[in-house]
Amino acid sequence: MGFWIQSGEEGREDVWRYRDMWPEAAMLSEAVCLGDSLPHYQRVPVQELALESLWVQREDHNPFGSHKDRSLSVQIALYREEGVQSVCISSSGNAAIAAAAACREAGMHVFACMSPETARGKVEPVLELGADVLFSSRAIGLAKDLVALGIPNLRPSVDDRALLGYEAISYFLAERGPIESVDSMFCYTTSGSTLAGIWQGWQKLKERGWTGRIPGLHAAQAGQITSIAERFGESTGQVGRSVIGDLGVRRTRRMGPVVRAIRASGGFGWAMRDEEILEAQEWMAKRGFMICLESACSVAAALEAGRRGMVHSPLVVLTGHPDRDQKGAVPDHKHLHSVETVDDFRELFPDAGRT
Repeated sequence: MGFWIQSGEEGREDVWRYRDMWPEAAMLSEAVCLGDSLPHYQRVPVQELALESLWVQREDHNPFGSHKDRSLSVQIALYREEGVQSVCISSSGNAAIAAAAACREAGMHVFACMSPETARGKVEPVLELGADVLFSSRAIGLAKDLVALGIPNLRPSVDDRALLGYEAISYFLAERGPIESVDSMFCYTTSGSTLAGIWQGWQKLKERGWTGRIPGLHAAQAGQITSIAERFGESTGQVGRSVIGDLGVRRTRRMGPVVRAIRASGGFGWAMRDEEILEAQEWMAKRGFMICLESACSVAAALEAGRRGMVHSPLVVLTGHPDRDQKGAVPDHKHLHSVETVDDFRELFPDAGRT
């Protein structure tokens, strides 16, 4: 391969192992650590398929259950260094959990703007970690409004600092993963931020002399959140909401860069139907992998790409826990609020904002 990172943090077992890849973090006095989280890779039996192999990257084994642990630990560390005390994020679940965990570690506070339709299994961990959950029918818009009060919005689709943590997915794979055995990476995404960060990581490695394989990047989408897949001529043809939930962004400001990155890597965008997602989840369960619906969407896309002969040795990023797909009403909680406007927010939190 001809190159590897020379890092003063190589003894670490978390995302900060790659701190020297981020000039933005050079002056940090202290990192935010959510626990040891080097990923491990597993091979899934595929004897009955046309694939040579199928690998999975276990981001679902991170301390708080998703690859969002990586982005949020970096984002929160940078904001804390600037003296920020409160942040916000609009999220369908996993990012809010990671944000709450990172803020607890950093001694900061997060306001998680979430749809009342969010799965109970994703809301309750946020509350347990001490965050204030703001239920709103316009969660994404509400978080944008809070920026005017001096409360930074962590949502990966709007905060470019999130991409730094996602870069680490590339670094992990290059250093310790089956990089010479995979030809493609599949990841569920709504805004494309994860893929943008992974691509950014590969470009930084190339700038430093990396000569190893760069896998094709594939975006897996579903339901009404298929804007990236549509740029590749893909559509579910499905009427109504996806089994996943459709709580992400319908259109993304990262569209141009993400589509260019996917094409430059030789990847593709996939729109998966509910039946394909559920079949993939069951297929993985029979092989001993209990995965959430987002991850099942990625697996479904990889299997379909294999059937079309477009990939032969894919790697799927598994992220999130299946128990977080649990539906149902969230019980009343002192940190659970209904908020639709900035005025509602100010009434509840008159002193919130940047100091």
